[in-house]
Amino acid sequence: MIGDSDKHLVRSIFDVLSQQQFPRALLTDINRLRTTPAFICYSSGTTGLPKGVVLSHYNIVANIEQIGYAIRTMTPPKQYERTTLAVLPIFHCFGLILAHSLPIQGSRLVVMRTFDLARFFELVEAHRVTDTMLVPPILNAMVKLSDTAAMHDLSSLRWIISGAAPLGPDTARSLEQTYNGVRVMQGYGLTESSPGLSLNMPKASRVGSSGQLLPNIQVKVIDDSGRALGEGKVGELCFRGPNIMLEYLNNKEATRHAIDVDGFLHTGDIGFVDSRRFVFVTDRKKELIKFNGFQVAPAELEGILLQHPQVRDCAVTGVFDPLRQTEVPRAYLVLSDVASTAVHADETAKTIVMWMNRQVAYYKQLRGGYVVVSAIPKSASGKILRRALNSAPTVC
Repeated sequence: MIGDSDKHLVRSIFDVLSQQQFPRALLTDINRLRTTPAFICYSSGTTGLPKGVVLSHYNIVANIEQIGYAIRTMTPPKQYERTTLAVLPIFHCFGLILAHSLPIQGSRLVVMRTFDLARFFELVEAHRVTDTMLVPPILNAMVKLSDTAAMHDLSSLRWIISGAAPLGPDTARSLEQTYNGVRVMQGYGLTESSPGLSLNMPKASRVGSSGQLLPNIQVKVIDDSGRALGEGKVGELCFRGPNIMLEYLNNKEATRHAIDVDGFLHTGDIGFVDSRRFVFVTDRKKELIKFNGFQVAPAELEGILLQHPQVRDCAVTGVFDPLRQTEVPRAYLVLSDVASTAVHADETAKTIVMWMNRQVAYYKQLRGGYVVVSAIPKSASGKILRRALNSAPTVC
């Protein structure tokens, strides 16, 4: 735990760092700040091989200030003491910037060595944790394991920022209802943006959005030909700001494709921006399923499937159907403990698929069948690794 050594009986981070023997560099020139790498983080590689993302000192400081501005609107000075529980892996950009920025903002930091939900509840109670940053799979587990949570005093927990993957509005609402007094705020960002781009806040939020743009960030939305679209129009989201990466490590070609001549980062994410600068992310450009010309967003179908009481986790991918000569959606289902141990787990899965197909338009139905799996492969940040799923045998 990192905090005030006098008050909380732990050593201050500033005391710890001051005693370490390592080279120190003081960067005061703006050009050196812009061009000197601070971290090389790796993108999740969900649509290709992982790439080293070179983030400068200028990128990191800018994003700490951008996120800090948003955080300060949620925690006015002297309102209450903050204690943040760091759950995310620190080798990932989300967890890395969290670990660097929060002590600067005056928050105590409690760090979990490895994540375990029962231990998470224990730490919130023991350290009177006020806030944390999580990913949607953890939030979904918190909703479904509320009986375990009820065994602990979690009244200190005030807000949770969710990022790294889409969070369904139903999951957010269910969690806020289950954990009375907790606000769930969806954010959005990428490793390439150090990572924050937008965030919902208590006094400025919209259901289904990833929040308002952080300060000093510009956005444009483009169609497949690169033409800029107006507000409310769906296309690829592109961002420009002081937090956008320097480059991909030793990969000029990938850098050229990612950052255009005007300095905008092309995210590969599909969405739109409304008149109040709220960002809505509907899906990944390369993960869209095209069924007979209709575009199907896997995240939308996953959000519906997770509402079924016998689905613990799930993923949807597009597979090519040679008879229909088109892509069709296929579901990968992790059943609840009761359903997965039942003799007729396969019949349960069929029932879930039939239920699902009644909830959606005909072109979104699970024509690719289903697969019952023990777990959904995910990156450290919680993103579904869809390319690892399609090798599983199909059940129709």
